[in-house]
Amino acid sequence: MAFTVLLVDDEPLVRLALRELVDWESRGCRIAAEASDGKEALRALERIGDVDLVLVDIQMPAMNGIQFLQALQEMPLRVKPLVVVLSAYPDYDYVRRAFLLGAIDYIVKADMNPEHIGSVVAKAVAKLHEEREKSQDLERERKAVWRQKREQALKLLLSGELERETFTSQWLECGGESSSATVFVTVRIDREMNGASGSHADLPESRFLLSAMRQALEGIFDEPYILEIKQGEYGIMLTLPAELETRSFQDKRNEVVGALNRLGSHMKQYMNCSVTMGVSDETLNIRDWKERFAQSARLADLKFFQGGGRIYFAEQEDRGTESAASETWNYAALLRLMEAGSSGFREEAVRGMDMLSAGAHSSVSKHKIGETCRSFLWELGALLQVKRVEWKEALGSDKPPYEEVTSFEKLQDLQNWMLQIIDKAAVLLDPRSLANVQAPRLVDKAKLFMERHYREPISLGQVSEWVGVSESYLSKQFAKETGENFIDCLTRIRIEKAAQLMESGMKLFEIAEQVGYPNQGHFSRNFKKVTGLTPQQYREQSRR
Repeated sequence: MAFTVLLVDDEPLVRLALRELVDWESRGCRIAAEASDGKEALRALERIGDVDLVLVDIQMPAMNGIQFLQALQEMPLRVKPLVVVLSAYPDYDYVRRAFLLGAIDYIVKADMNPEHIGSVVAKAVAKLHEEREKSQDLERERKAVWRQKREQALKLLLSGELERETFTSQWLECGGESSSATVFVTVRIDREMNGASGSHADLPESRFLLSAMRQALEGIFDEPYILEIKQGEYGIMLTLPAELETRSFQDKRNEVVGALNRLGSHMKQYMNCSVTMGVSDETLNIRDWKERFAQSARLADLKFFQGGGRIYFAEQEDRGTESAASETWNYAALLRLMEAGSSGFREEAVRGMDMLSAGAHSSVSKHKIGETCRSFLWELGALLQVKRVEWKEALGSDKPPYEEVTSFEKLQDLQNWMLQIIDKAAVLLDPRSLANVQAPRLVDKAKLFMERHYREPISLGQVSEWVGVSESYLSKQFAKETGENFIDCLTRIRIEKAAQLMESGMKLFEIAEQVGYPNQGHFSRNFKKVTGLTPQQYREQSRR
């Protein structure tokens, strides 16, 4: 962009000489206006706006150069121009005063030749370039700081750590737009990538992935925001170009699909990994951003049912369709068959797995499937414990299997894994396998009753009656065999069950009631006593 110049001198011949003796265009300048005195120059500045360079005579009628410089300092200009003064030989005192008022150089009128004037102008232009570069660097730095603040606020909004109204205020304070057409994209790195081990630990560093995604979207969307939500998952906010806002839905869709296909190809070619993407509906309202991002995450969850390496849009989500399997699969029947050593357990297990996937096509049903599988594995684990069988014997690992449920990215893989566990556990639970194992201890029988009835207001008397001994005897046996009393054991069982439910969408008072605490204050005190954290702190920590 050319620098603008204002020539100020009461002698027309001097202004003509200044115009003709300097090749302004080759120096990246253009003469924006001329004035015959200081007052006229001030009016020109008000009319033109930003002027980069002023050449002004010191001696002029109406308002001389010194007075002009004094007035210039008081003008509310966005950018103050550089000033070169024109002086006759006797005016050196004026020149000194001009320098004190901000002038950067002077030209002696008696020596107005192309070389002299050109040299002064060249130095002034060089200084203008230097100041412009500094200004651009500062502007880039300011924009980078503002962008970083916007990204941080956006990440806190999407994670639920920042209220919507607070976010809106912070976003606007940092220069963010709030009413442009916007879509959100959740990008999940597929673990099944080119024969890799299936762990996100095999991925390139996050900064390389972010850079690759940003590079793929450059030139298509202005300033896309790309945030790491967690390892292997990224959130992208795309603002549609202004020229697309009045175009048809299909035109907008084509633009988004083209950009995301490019992103997928880029990740495959340069990062050696494939991605699954969920794309939200478009919104023009900043108040909808959090919900739109949640929608994109739900759509990315469709990989669990329909496969990875694809782009999922809102119309592909089966709204309102939830699998009723988690409510109707009576895994208690399966557990009874396994405990009895019946060969019908396998048929019941396969039927249960089929029921899990019946009608399941949304993140809601994915979550319910996970909860159902975890609940079954908890009950299976309790049964194994009563039979004095450890998970390590069933799986070859000390890690409880209910911790592995969320690691599966495909429903079919989860179903196959569950069937393998059921097969192994059934062998160990078969009465013939347990023929040489001592009958369950008294305390184990009591714990089984507590595991099955922890939701109810049970007492030591009820449990002792069920196992067939006195309260005092059972109490002594608890202390002897477990190192804890009956109440502590029951509290621990209930709190462990509550911790299991923390990943669900249930409210804290609902969880408290589910595990036998109608009084939420009592629940909170016991929860902190067992875990060291309040229920709210535990839930927040588990989401990180």
